[in-house]
Amino acid sequence: MEKKEINCKYFELTPPLSVKEFGRIARVNRHPDRTMNVWTLGVVVEGKRTIRVGKDSINAAAGEYFLLPPGIPHFGIEIEQHDVYYFHYQIRSLQVEKEQKSAKGMIRLPLWGKLPAEVDLTGLIMVLYRDYRLSYLTDEILGLHLLSILHILSMD
Repeated sequence: MEKKEINCKYFELTPPLSVKEFGRIARVNRHPDRTMNVWTLGVVVEGKRTIRVGKDSINAAAGEYFLLPPGIPHFGIEIEQHDVYYFHYQIRSLQVEKEQKSAKGMIRLPLWGKLPAEVDLTGLIMVLYRDYRLSYLTDEILGLHLLSILHILSMD
């Protein structure tokens, strides 16, 4: 089933970025109420996440991603079962209009969206998570992978 058009804030992200944390949460809960000083990229592998970000609502299911911008309060809407891989990172950003086109090489993303069917980002993130936990990847190399993932997500 096709998702209706996403009506939420868009952000332009400008490299470089710095990864602060990479983790996984697989449980039943409601997302905590908080305001963070870093960006969050969450990739939903199973279940769903419903989160209020400022005045926008995110309803991300398996095969979708969500972004939580720094400095904007967010909280969970429902108690739900979910399996989510997440990155906390710092990057320069600017809120932009949905219709605004970004310069080539820029990253422009909505607060949530579908993962592209042509690239197995879920599989890639699972391998990155395994290798990062085994200390096979440095923070710098993980940051390059995350930057690539963000670029893929931003392709129109």
